[in-house]
Amino acid sequence: MKRNIIFTLSFFLMVFLINGFTACVSDDDFSIPDLIIEEPEVDINFTIANVLELITETPIKIESEVPLYLEGYVVSSDEEGNFHKNLVIQNVPLNPSAGITISTHATNMYTFFEPGRKVYVRVDGLYVGSFRGLPSLGENGNEVERMSVGEFEKRVVRSNIKEDIMPTVISVNQLTDIHLNTLVQFNNVEFLSNYEGLSYANPNDNLGVDRTLKDCYNNSVIVRNSGYANFKDELLPTGNGSLIAVAGVFNGTYQLVIRDTEDIDFEGERCPENARTEGLMPFEESFSTHPTGAESYLDLPGWTNININGGENRYEVREYNGNKYTQISAFQSNEDPFEAWLVTPGVRLDKPNPILMFDSKDGYFNGDALSLYVSIDFEGDLNTATWLDITDQANISTGHASWQNEFTNSGTIDLSDYAGQKVYIAFRYLGGDFDVTTTYQLDNIEIKSVE
Repeated sequence: MKRNIIFTLSFFLMVFLINGFTACVSDDDFSIPDLIIEEPEVDINFTIANVLELITETPIKIESEVPLYLEGYVVSSDEEGNFHKNLVIQNVPLNPSAGITISTHATNMYTFFEPGRKVYVRVDGLYVGSFRGLPSLGENGNEVERMSVGEFEKRVVRSNIKEDIMPTVISVNQLTDIHLNTLVQFNNVEFLSNYEGLSYANPNDNLGVDRTLKDCYNNSVIVRNSGYANFKDELLPTGNGSLIAVAGVFNGTYQLVIRDTEDIDFEGERCPENARTEGLMPFEESFSTHPTGAESYLDLPGWTNININGGENRYEVREYNGNKYTQISAFQSNEDPFEAWLVTPGVRLDKPNPILMFDSKDGYFNGDALSLYVSIDFEGDLNTATWLDITDQANISTGHASWQNEFTNSGTIDLSDYAGQKVYIAFRYLGGDFDVTTTYQLDNIEIKSVE
């Protein structure tokens, strides 16, 4: 195999050219000049997909008797600081089927590996695995660790080829693992209305911040903003429009990372409020974007969370070991009876074989207090809607004097009788401070199609 490029030499040549160039122009006229070198001759004998197939629970070394090279196209940029020591590449410029994060201690990579730049990567001898769920290449460790600058310079080779990367346009509820480490675009989306006046991240510290992005059907996903981003103190846009980002995941929760604020175009009008009451399949809520704290009552667009006796206590959002869930109990409520309802947004069962699933835990059990209902005519008033009790179709956690380690899955609850209709699912808690006070936790509420 022949390579007609030495990366380190080319990199310092580029730096020399840039420094010389900036001495001759004003800041307003500055741009990075194209660096034309001979195209490297690399034997491409591996793919990003091949790398992904090797991933196991722990990082694994890629072994080969011959050098293994793959090719990809850069979709990330660390110019504005929202990407830090990561280079993200996808396999093709249009309609990609695979992407990977290259974890490195290198910085200012945008000067040489800008979005759209084709690169060749030697992967034999590297480790592949998941960093909190994100497919990554790097060095060995409990998770994939960053490779040194020197190792990065030897392994990642710049091509002269640069392509326009066309983001894959999907809806929020279509985001899946196949989109990880690729460039995606969402249309007709907006940040939560209660973010008005807030910035992308916290201006006074360097902590990363999650901002929730929603569509007009109550589907949501996190936009992750670094505390080191140059735009962290800019105010979030309040309109509706399109967002381009690199898709990622962190501990099972999908998240998006923008390269700069030019990836967001929110000049349109926000979703009508009445449009938030209906969504399409699949529907999923894990409460991961909801704030927690004292009396963090569940408050999500389209959801109904009500104490029908007029009391303050109702479903709250709690967090334990990094996992968020909603919790309800009559204990110390000073109410008898204590009755609270949690109702999902309406979900149009527009796909075949619709089912409902959720996870539950019970603790300090002294009687069953949770039941499950479905309605097709709920319009905001519990009393005027028709509710069908489907509790006997669900496996609900019960009988635990203390908390079990794992949630209990409900099993599949058949909703095919309502195919094509809009359904509302209600979790009714009925107990009392001087009667049944069992505590329940709910998580991962899903309405989806089953094969």
